[in-house]
Amino acid sequence: MNVADPLTLLGTWQLDRVIDDRRNNVRGTATGRLTLAPEPAGDRLRWFEECLLEWRDYRGPATRTYYLAPGPDGWRLTFDDGRLFHRWRPGETVRHDCGDDDYAGTVEPAPETGGMIIVWRVTGPRKDYTSTTRLTFTRPYGADATAEAT
Repeated sequence: MNVADPLTLLGTWQLDRVIDDRRNNVRGTATGRLTLAPEPAGDRLRWFEECLLEWRDYRGPATRTYYLAPGPDGWRLTFDDGRLFHRWRPGETVRHDCGDDDYAGTVEPAPETGGMIIVWRVTGPRKDYTSTTRLTFTRPYGADATAEAT
């Protein structure tokens, strides 16, 4: 599996995220799964997270959808509405502009699990947190979906 090539990442992943909010001295978690699958029409890949989020007083389901799509300068991760989130550059620091807040992120392979680690360090006038996501590959795309129920 080559994290630089999203086509090798298709399948289901165990998602474990820790969010450390330094500004508010709060720690949260999200546990669940990420499914990365080709879109039925087109050349992009759907990145769908579904998890149990524990954040402050909330404990419940959470979902998020992104898309990985090839572009003239390589793969890009976009929001559900098509806006650019960041370029897909594993091993490099990527940036996302969000008003006055600065998002600096890295995607790295995790050789010990065969997965990936995604870290976002967010700083600015409104935010000061680190989000660390560990993804562990559990099933290739197209494998028997009945395993999802177990």
